[in-house]
Amino acid sequence: MTDTSALLEELIRRAGGGAIPPLPPNAPGLTSGGMDPWQTSVEKRLDSLDGRVQRLEADVSTIKVDMGVVKERVSHLPTKEYLVKVAGGMLALIATLVTFGEKLQSLVR
Repeated sequence: MTDTSALLEELIRRAGGGAIPPLPPNAPGLTSGGMDPWQTSVEKRLDSLDGRVQRLEADVSTIKVDMGVVKERVSHLPTKEYLVKVAGGMLALIATLVTFGEKLQSLVR
């Protein structure tokens, strides 16, 4: 017998021979319907989780739609490059008007 098999046999012996652990005593208020109380409570928890997952799926689909709307609206916004070009052009126009303002006024009169 090897050390591994001896260790495995010892673990099985300590675990009660591999038998299924006993069920807890019946909790008040639980109706088994052919199932033990643990199965009933697990079924209730699974049903609750199923409902929560369905609500989360609906929320996620709403978020996806909202993100699509945001992406579409953001795609129409001006870029930094465009804003810098426009601001630079406006500054150049103002500088030109300030520099040549008197000459332009004399031409208009």
